[in-house]
Amino acid sequence: MFDRKLFWTSFLLMVVAEMCSLFAYTLNAPFLQPVFLGIALLGTAVISIINFEYGLLVVFGELFVSSFGHLFQIEYGPIRISLRIGLFMLMNTIYFFKSTFGRSFPFRHSRYFWPSTAFTAVIAMGFIVGGLYKNGWSNIFHDADGYIMFAYFAPAFAFFRTKESRARLATVFVAALTWLGLQTALVLFVFAHRMRTPMQVLYLWIRDARI
Repeated sequence: MFDRKLFWTSFLLMVVAEMCSLFAYTLNAPFLQPVFLGIALLGTAVISIINFEYGLLVVFGELFVSSFGHLFQIEYGPIRISLRIGLFMLMNTIYFFKSTFGRSFPFRHSRYFWPSTAFTAVIAMGFIVGGLYKNGWSNIFHDADGYIMFAYFAPAFAFFRTKESRARLATVFVAALTWLGLQTALVLFVFAHRMRTPMQVLYLWIRDARI
């Protein structure tokens, strides 16, 4: 059954997140980036501790709606910590403690465990080879960060095994498609009508935030 409450909650959260990102970019206020990033991570942590499945829905909602995950980010020299990487570290840490103390790791007994382990070993080998060829670790990480998202496979397997949980994930996906469709129509309207200032702001924001 379609969950309207989850749909509208997901939709509004996506809109608010992107509007906050646009607001921080338009004001050229770098100090807002860590503030919004901290709020997003703290909120997700609270949700995940209460109900880990809903924390995963936040993660997948971000994956669905944002191309590169740079809605919010902080920089320390050559290192950039984006919203996506922050969520990745947060969620896998929480899942590790939940599975360790709860002594529940169903993925270990699945048929996907050993193929996934082999794939993980290949990714790790890629990191090592990149280091041996004296590539900068920052460059290695930013080239390979897409592959480490594979680590979500184990928690997703554990929490999206039922028909109801997969229906909730599909609802978040539909919310993301709805917002992306409206966002695309809005951008098309602005560019088609040659609204010079909004065009410049939207173009630079989409380019730099990699929407």
